[in-house]
Amino acid sequence: MFEELKELLQASTAPMVLISGTGIFLLTINARFIQAVERIWKVNKEMEELSDDKVLQDIINILFKRCRLLRRSLELLVCSVISSGLLMVAILSATLFSLDVKVLGIGLLALSCLLIVASMILLLMDVILSSRATMLRLKKL
Repeated sequence: MFEELKELLQASTAPMVLISGTGIFLLTINARFIQAVERIWKVNKEMEELSDDKVLQDIINILFKRCRLLRRSLELLVCSVISSGLLMVAILSATLFSLDVKVLGIGLLALSCLLIVASMILLLMDVILSSRATMLRLKKL
């Protein structure tokens, strides 16, 4: 019994760490998303005052692209957390019912990691777009 519990704890450590790390990543992306949305409101208000400035319209378009990227990134991270949670269920089931879930476990772990990588790529694309918007803004000043 003690050995089974020890094995269960050892096997479930990786998914728990993955979920925890993904949670921090989710908070970061969510903060960037909120900042981009708030920026859209500010630039839009500025644009209304300056009667449809072309540079401001370009900045708003970039901000909308950023929001789409960040939303997709958040969706991928949530899917990663779900995959890690399912991995925990598979590990628990394997321990409790003596099931062989190695292939399923490896698949879920790989899926979770791939979703995180895809989310990071989208975050990088957001950073690039953010830099582009900043450059446009600086040229306007």
